[in-house]
Amino acid sequence: HARQGRMIGDMTAADPERQVLFVGSVNCLRHKPFTEIGKQMQAGRASILCPSMSDFSSGRYLTQVKEAIVELSEERNTKKFLIVCGCQWVILSTDGDLILRELKDEYGIDAEIFEDDHLEFGDHE
Repeated sequence: HARQGRMIGDMTAADPERQVLFVGSVNCLRHKPFTEIGKQMQAGRASILCPSMSDFSSGRYLTQVKEAIVELSEERNTKKFLIVCGCQWVILSTDGDLILRELKDEYGIDAEIFEDDHLEFGDHE
């Protein structure tokens, strides 16, 4: 799982303009695949969005993700993002492709979702 953490770092190192947005519970950041995000935050290259349980259950988090990325895009002067998702995103079967299309079509923002198998192979056991 350290491979996955380095992969987040590799993905941002390969593209210095790319910002990371982690979406989920801050508790998820203790899981092995996400330990790299703290380093990215220290470098000013990552942010955390922690929707509430009611945000997740109502679907409001979908709007929050787009709004956060648009705000960060303006604030940090970049149109490139890597979205890293916590368990809630995966459990709710979030349509990430729709979010990516909307960001591209409406704001010209290129985003990618970090695919992770942490629910199956991570440290949730």
